Amino acid sequence: MDDLDAAFGRLAEDLSLFGKRIDYTGRLRFYRVQEHVLIGDVIGEVGYVITIWHGTMNFIDYLQELEPLLIQETELLAQQIANRSRSESIFSTPAHAVVYAHQ
Repeated sequence: MDDLDAAFGRLAEDLSLFGKRIDYTGRLRFYRVQEHVLIGDVIGEVGYVITIWHGTMNFIDYLQELEPLLIQETELLAQQIANRSRSESIFSTPAHAVVYAHQ
């Protein structure tokens, strides 16, 4: 878990680490952490980790089917955060963030 926590910190500091793959042309982004792959999206200045898969799984084959649901989850989460942020001070919102939805 320490490796995953550190990965969230690195992504929060530099969202460009949350990259694309040459074997996948969709919207989702990926970040490898030892034997795991964080899968998510970037909306604005916020990275959303929607799921974590073991790197030995052939998850690219599943993404075509799962991508619409994962994107819908990301957009819903982004909207919930935006609604919550409107009621808070702008100074309490970080310039970059990584949000983890579920595993």
